[in-house]
Amino acid sequence: MFADGIPPGEALGLIIFAVLIAYMCYWLVRNIRLPNSFAPRINPIGVPKQLQSFLPLAAKFGIGDDGDRYEVASADPDEEKRQLREVYYSRSEEIDQWIDSFGVEPMSDEAASFMYMLLAADELNVFGDPIFSDQASRSDPEN
Repeated sequence: MFADGIPPGEALGLIIFAVLIAYMCYWLVRNIRLPNSFAPRINPIGVPKQLQSFLPLAAKFGIGDDGDRYEVASADPDEEKRQLREVYYSRSEEIDQWIDSFGVEPMSDEAASFMYMLLAADELNVFGDPIFSDQASRSDPEN
């Protein structure tokens, strides 16, 4: 008999069951995420009119945590990556100017979302996402 009156065979079964439950909980926490659960809410009023058409992309990719942002961006459909690429190559200077306009004052949540959106594009480019690699060889003036 085991210390609490449970036979050793049953105790081993309970331990194995507990380990399996713990592993399942760990797996769920690591792998189950709600779509856009990381992205902040963006108030359109806080975004310059000429950039408001990019609000959906900023809402999707404007995630502050590096790992979470890359996870969302790399798993995204190619069409949305193409849209992100177009913003990155055609409007990043304009977005940077808006972000820089805050100077030493803290930037707004909206500006931070746009900054993180550009970082998502940077990360996809640096880590060799095919959508970005193809565009960089044709359109990036530095390449």
